[in-house]
Amino acid sequence: FVGGSDIMMEMYESGELAQLFETQKAN
Repeated sequence: FVGGSDIMMEMYESGELAQLFETQKAN
């Protein structure tokens, strides 16, 4: 199910970005 895979990747990537922004804010 490619669509589901794409959604999972986007959720993962957006989660990674959110963590990055949190780290940048903390610094």
